[in-house]
Amino acid sequence: IAILKSLIKVTLPDNLLVVTGRKKVKDSKTYGFSVERGRTMVIPYFQSVDKLALDILPINVKVEGVNSANGITVGADATACVCIDDDSDPMLYSAVERLMGKSQEEIKDQVQQTLIGNFRGALNKATPLEAIGMQESKIISGDEDEHPQEEEQHDIETSTEGERAQFRNALLDDINSDISSFGMKVVSVSLQKIWDT
Repeated sequence: IAILKSLIKVTLPDNLLVVTGRKKVKDSKTYGFSVERGRTMVIPYFQSVDKLALDILPINVKVEGVNSANGITVGADATACVCIDDDSDPMLYSAVERLMGKSQEEIKDQVQQTLIGNFRGALNKATPLEAIGMQESKIISGDEDEHPQEEEQHDIETSTEGERAQFRNALLDDINSDISSFGMKVVSVSLQKIWDT
């Protein structure tokens, strides 16, 4: 049993086993380690095993003093949930190279700095109302025919969903393109509060 314990290493499904001392070739690139799921065999003294968590990391972001598209200076509180992209081998091996040996707090700090830049850039390209999924209501004069209230409500909801989705999709694209260098991807993002000065 002692010999088997020294040879066979097992981990939970939300962790990866990183075996150093074992070469692996991925996409014509040679790595000095391999990434295994579940369990693996190791050679004592010649190979060592570390674990890398696949947990989703919630990261709070606060930005201030951003000039929005219409010149209004705004600030915002937001939250993004990110995790290691284990669906792609190149991304997974990139994550191991960048993140192995770092604590969750160190990883969060690095990703948070990237996210601050992404949120500042997204808010800089949108107006505050577009960022929160609203638009300025049109003033209806007494001479114009008023649409039924139900149709107006439907139009407002449709435009709100469209603007919010457009802002969110642009933000997701920016974040994913930047944090891919960490071998990570964004799971969800939300703008919780926005204010002006």
